[in-house]
Amino acid sequence: MKIVHPKINSKIEISDHEISVLVIEEPEFFYELLIDIKKQINNFEGNTVLSVYNEPVSFHKYVELITDPLAIEMNSRTIMKKVLVAMEKCGQDAVYYERTQKLMAEIETYINDLSLNFDTEIECHDISFQQILKAAELTVSDEYSRLVDKIYAYMELIREFEGDKLFIFVNLSSFIKNEQLQEFVNTVVGHSFRVLLIDSHDFERLEQENRLIVDCDFCEF
Repeated sequence: MKIVHPKINSKIEISDHEISVLVIEEPEFFYELLIDIKKQINNFEGNTVLSVYNEPVSFHKYVELITDPLAIEMNSRTIMKKVLVAMEKCGQDAVYYERTQKLMAEIETYINDLSLNFDTEIECHDISFQQILKAAELTVSDEYSRLVDKIYAYMELIREFEGDKLFIFVNLSSFIKNEQLQEFVNTVVGHSFRVLLIDSHDFERLEQENRLIVDCDFCEF
């Protein structure tokens, strides 16, 4: 996986055996690059090109952009819809199908029994497994004492329900001290995640990283 931009001569190589770090010290270009990536995630055209095996691919499909790690939402409507679909599918597979059907029949019988306590004729219409799951108000646990742990849990959540993506974090070094950042790098590399850190200022080097610095004069190091 690679990222290229007309104003950057070097290709930004993305792999799952190290993280990539891009430091953009020129403020206007920093903003321009992030807006361009965000627009493409929202299915608009842009100048930044993401490729897999030298074939351009969609940012919308392959990238998760986190500009504010404090705003990570584990229970967003989009994610929970996918959790619901996955749970429903699981309940219909060979392992759980019989139990699911038995549960549905028991609920319907129970409701019909309750209705006999009233003079009014009350009918129980077909109940779907999806309706039961929705009534359960499923949520994903999001209580973490450390921000770094919540970030990693979010990455696992996205991988499980949306597939492998490139995670782009903006100024993550401003939120997490270097020791925890190194711990984060070790964990994501150990689990073959693809990560790009885009920062506006250079910070202490990390193990298992590939860094490109673009300074205020657009010189690259």
